[in-house]
Amino acid sequence: MPLLKGKFKPLQKTLLFLLAFVVAVVPLIVFLRQVELSETLKMYWVDEVNNDFFSYYKMFYLLLVSLALLVFFVPYTLRNGIIKTYYYLPLAIFGIFALFSSVLSEYPRVALWGFPDRYEGLLVILAYLFLTVVTINVNREKEAVNFVIGALLISALFLGVHGIFQYAGLDFFQSDLGRELIVPSEFRHIAQKIDFRVPGGRIYSTMFNPNYVGSYGAMLVILLLGFFIQSKDRKNIFILGALNVLMFAYLLGSKSRAGMVGLIFGLILLGFLLRHQIKDRWRPLAVLMLVFCFVFLGMQAFSLPDFARELIMPGTLNDEGEKEMGASRLVDIKSQENHLKIITEKLEINAIWENNNLSLYDVYGDRLSYSRSLSVGQTDFNLKEEEYSDHSFTLYPQESFLVWNYNNRRAIFKLVDGEFFIVGFNEQLFELKDVPSWGFAGRERLGSSRGYIWSRSLPLLTDTLLLGYGADTYAMHFPQEDIVGKLKFLGSTHRIVDKPHNIYLQTAINTGIPSLLALLALWGGYLLHSLKLFWNNDLQRWEAQTGVAIAAAVAAYCTTGLFNDSVVAVAPVFWVLLGIGISMNLKMTDTKESKKKSKKKTKKKGKKGKKRKGA
Repeated sequence: MPLLKGKFKPLQKTLLFLLAFVVAVVPLIVFLRQVELSETLKMYWVDEVNNDFFSYYKMFYLLLVSLALLVFFVPYTLRNGIIKTYYYLPLAIFGIFALFSSVLSEYPRVALWGFPDRYEGLLVILAYLFLTVVTINVNREKEAVNFVIGALLISALFLGVHGIFQYAGLDFFQSDLGRELIVPSEFRHIAQKIDFRVPGGRIYSTMFNPNYVGSYGAMLVILLLGFFIQSKDRKNIFILGALNVLMFAYLLGSKSRAGMVGLIFGLILLGFLLRHQIKDRWRPLAVLMLVFCFVFLGMQAFSLPDFARELIMPGTLNDEGEKEMGASRLVDIKSQENHLKIITEKLEINAIWENNNLSLYDVYGDRLSYSRSLSVGQTDFNLKEEEYSDHSFTLYPQESFLVWNYNNRRAIFKLVDGEFFIVGFNEQLFELKDVPSWGFAGRERLGSSRGYIWSRSLPLLTDTLLLGYGADTYAMHFPQEDIVGKLKFLGSTHRIVDKPHNIYLQTAINTGIPSLLALLALWGGYLLHSLKLFWNNDLQRWEAQTGVAIAAAVAAYCTTGLFNDSVVAVAPVFWVLLGIGISMNLKMTDTKESKKKSKKKTKKKGKKGKKRKGA
């Protein structure tokens, strides 16, 4: 990490150190914060408190640093002025619509601070935008850019090493020392109970969700690869190559398909923009790609047997419950008074409650063959026929509860005033009814059931044509009452859907469609500008070399955004990189314009000289 030289004045140095803190330290923060939930949030959470390790303090320090940035940025701009650019317009529009959507939200407190385990409310969104503005203005010199990016790469080194150990089963957070470090002293009694491990041995790093490791990993691999291809110094080539291999393994270990899709798109874009450099640098690049292949094959042989198949045909594999179900998936559950109808792809079971007794019938109205076993307070119904052998029921007559078990899944129903209700999250009762759905019919399991979440989220857009529901209030407006849909496509009646798994849908719902358009104008405008600048550029200047690597990394992140959400663990890094990328583009544009002006002046002088000679 290059140190800042003496030519930098104290204000700019301070701002650069604060930006370095954002990209290097914020993603690393893991520490327990027990957040007391409001009565409203308790309805959408599994407990009365949120024991958060991965988001709250990231949010806290991001906001603290953003406040410090504001304090120092104001006098900095008074002395140096502010760079003029049209990029401020979409930034401002996005911020304004986020502000009004949150202020006018039905849940203003949630909109301000964010939903549990996420904490990406209005204040954090405004911090992202402000980070971009500050970065555009203070990252103009090569040393300044290298300082911030160097801090990012040192942080990536720590994350990569920690992630690989995590992948190998040596998770620091599961060690005695690790638990002690991330739990306050007053909660040490629960330290030994901490278990963050994700099914499948996926790397969750300091970001909790492996999908966000995918977003971060794709962005870093492309950034490093862009620098690697353009580097001519042997020492730098070795360092960049080694770190690139580490981040590639880090990405693979997350088993994030979204991350791999982002990586592929970033590789394509980087290949086009660096096509001339690749011809000259093909030997070290070929070695790096060969190492990538060995890493991929090694990790695949170690514990990724389904990774290649999932990458080629996403959505073809399902969770263990779906595998066991085979073709006989749940189709629907309906209720009419005392009549409960369970429909799968192979059969139909009708449960009828009459005269304080439960009877089971098939689709034709014939009574099913089953045995009853009585015990204290409950009656078990075991169906005898082979095609129904996966189904069983347990009746609790005193509480009027009926439990249906089917291939490691279960649903609980309660009879209230002669009508069946289904038990969902927080043991709340919900009517068995259809909810609005747009698209993805028959494709709800696409992308680990993202198709289901998107199909239930799209109808929400009819209410966010101008303003959204409020920053990070998505969970409060998703049809959480769709318990049957959750059972069918998410495997549980107690799941709470708190994110849409799509940055663009997340933005449109939380802060409104106009804010999404502003975001698309910002990101799309930057990428188009980058393509225009770098397509036929010789990339000899450091601004171009940095800009092209960042543009491809930004594109990779934007691609992962089709399947992942914005989160406080990764987004600050992205917004700072975006700010540096914009700054590089503006410098390239200024240089082009100054060259054009100088050429025009030279031509004018030449014409005047000819006229004088002629005279």
